Amino acid sequence: MDEFAAAETARRIVDIVGDTPFDIGAGGQLPVTVSAGLATLPSAANSADTLMAAADKALYAAKDGGRNRVEVASILK
Repeated sequence: MDEFAAAETARRIVDIVGDTPFDIGAGGQLPVTVSAGLATLPSAANSADTLMAAADKALYAAKDGGRNRVEVASILK
């Protein structure tokens, strides 16, 4: 899967989770949000260690940017 396809898949997951409240019983529901950081080889990293670091950086960028977001590491460079 290329980076574009991976980002689209992540966005679909974020949308589905965000549109599906969590049932807590007794008729109660809680909204759920997702923040995702995406990194791919070789556009964002050249080893497993740098791949994980790039994904982590993208995840924290997504969290800092708000709820229900996907950030792609190669764009953050």
